[in-house]
Amino acid sequence: MSERLQCDVAVVGGGHNALVAAAALARTGLRVAAFEAAERPGGYAACGELSGEAAVDFGLLRAEVVEALELER
Repeated sequence: MSERLQCDVAVVGGGHNALVAAAALARTGLRVAAFEAAERPGGYAACGELSGEAAVDFGLLRAEVVEALELER
């Protein structure tokens, strides 16, 4: 018998916006499962790291998001 995944929220997609949403929801204490059809993350997440400064410089993430998720760390 297969095990059932226990989560509060399912995020569909693995682009940088979906990953930010999943991280923000998880930080509130919710159990989050993220699903991506491809073998790798999508969007900008497929191109490289979501490092704080680079993401802000290229307009991919707002500075507030970088700070809230502690991406510089």
